[in-house]
Amino acid sequence: MARNRTSSISRRKSAAYTAAKCNDQKSIEILRDFWREEAASPIDNRGDTLLHFLAIHGNVNALKLLSEERPMSSQDLGIKNKDGNTALHEAARFGRTQIVEMMLRLENGLVLERNNKGETPIYVAAMNGEKEVFTLLAENNFSDEITMTRDDGSNVLHAAVTNECYYFALHLLKIYPELARKHDGEGRTALNLLATKHLSFRSGSIYTVGQMGTAPFLPMQALEYFMYFCNAWLGVIDDEKQKHILALTLARRLIMEEDWSFYANCVENPLIEATKLGIYELVVEIIQSYPQTVETVDEDGNNILHIAVERKNRFLFDYILENVSHKDRLLTDTNQQGKTILHFAANVGSPFKFSTEEPQIEKTRGYKTLILMAWGVLWFKGALPPEWALRSANPDIVGLQCEYRSPDGK
Repeated sequence: MARNRTSSISRRKSAAYTAAKCNDQKSIEILRDFWREEAASPIDNRGDTLLHFLAIHGNVNALKLLSEERPMSSQDLGIKNKDGNTALHEAARFGRTQIVEMMLRLENGLVLERNNKGETPIYVAAMNGEKEVFTLLAENNFSDEITMTRDDGSNVLHAAVTNECYYFALHLLKIYPELARKHDGEGRTALNLLATKHLSFRSGSIYTVGQMGTAPFLPMQALEYFMYFCNAWLGVIDDEKQKHILALTLARRLIMEEDWSFYANCVENPLIEATKLGIYELVVEIIQSYPQTVETVDEDGNNILHIAVERKNRFLFDYILENVSHKDRLLTDTNQQGKTILHFAANVGSPFKFSTEEPQIEKTRGYKTLILMAWGVLWFKGALPPEWALRSANPDIVGLQCEYRSPDGK
């Protein structure tokens, strides 16, 4: 008998699981039957209840009918799955506005519930860029400071930037401009996070003149570059272009709201991060707004010119030398290991993005090897400071002339 009852419950759960996304009469009857017998008991191994699945699929009609069949208690609505998410968390994640409205009418206190990561429903809505749900939850919020912040200190703006919901992040800044200066438990601001999103900027894509000629088939690369600027009918390219525009717009807004004094005692700041990842747009915007930031260094004592040369970034190298006020000091600076700009110029490195990952020099073959050798020579020559600057850096090498000789002495 016990085995038969267990089998019957399992079949009922399976039927309810399948019917949760449907609105036909047969599915509604299955859901009603399950609700009468099992109420808000878990259906799957994740601990999700029927209410979780109705929220995920936005099945408003079924939720209304079940509420009429058997009133939903605060305890039913507050049940969490193994991730700590209530049904309201799931409704917020998928932007189910009507479901959110119904649940808030039944139990407004659900806005304070946190999942295992310390995220409230309004934080989850921000993380997924769900503007309507976020606005609705904000109107029913008891405390912005509490519900809009995760346990680790990151706020809703951090969440939107992390998941690249840039349009929504701009919306947040209009309402809560003070969020731009808030940092999480590790001291990171939203600008810090944006500075790690190199693929969100045009400089992190293949659609740049600086990358022209790095692909084996130049005509195809030129065609892609042309389409980026002249055509919006290709969905993939247009989506990339829109993301680049939104990311740059957001960067400008964040920089405008930024309190740069916060980074005085912070090793990693957005300028260092953007320079390391070669995000030209962000580096230029920061330097134009805060010229003094060029004096910052990373944890190894490298200034931004060291970093640009080490990564063979031609654009940033030229821009820094042409636009900073005190370039002489940058040219003669040494890091904690005593390395100057010439040490980094002499290192083997790639001025191109052969892939989305760091170039693997030891695996480079064919025409790429020739490119790297040629650029290595040019970088070393281009990085040579004026004679007086070289003298201040190392008097022993002033006047030293290097001459190439082949192995046979010729």
